[in-house]
Parts: sequence; C-alpha cells; structure tokens
Amino acid sequence: MADIDRIVKSTVGAAGGAAAGGLLGAITGAVGGAFQLGIPLGLIIGIVAACTGKGFSGFLSALIGTIFIIGIISGVIQGIFFFIGGAMTGSQWGKKK
Repeated sequence: MADIDRIVKSTVGAAGGAAAGGLLGAITGAVGGAFQLGIPLGLIIGIVAACTGKGFSGFLSALIGTIFIIGIISGVIQGIFFFIGGAMTGSQWGKKK
C-alpha cells in the first residue's frame, strides 16, 4: 500500500509541478525576453526601417512587432525549461526519505 501511495504522490506531484512550472516559465520568459532582447533589437530594426523611408510609423511597427515576436519565442522556450524542471521537482514529493 505504501508503494501505491508513493507512486500516486509522485505522479500527482510531477503533473502539478509541470503545470505550475510551465505556466510560470511562459509568463516570466515572455516578459523577460521582451524587455531584455525585444526592445534593443526592436530599436535597431526600427531605426533601420525609419532610415529606409518608412518613417515613424515604420519605426513603431518594427519596434512593437519585434518585441511581440521575441516575447513569444522567449516565453515558449522558458516555459519548456520550467515545465521539465517543475515535473522533476514535483516527482520527488512521494519519495521515501
């Protein structure tokens, strides 16, 4: 009976840890990636767009688009990493000491 209890706790812990880790990682990754990489890269691309004749609207379009795309990519990558880490940590819940 104790083995079944441990297996159930490990499974539930792994599922809960994976869900919580994936969600938290996706949110923090999207915000962090947008600020750390999206804004500087968007400024560079936006300046190039403005200098090539697209004007201020081209600058803003490039800036906002770059921030959005980098945020999504970063959120997905960090969400995957946190998903794996949360599952590994949560699976230790029912382990014998």
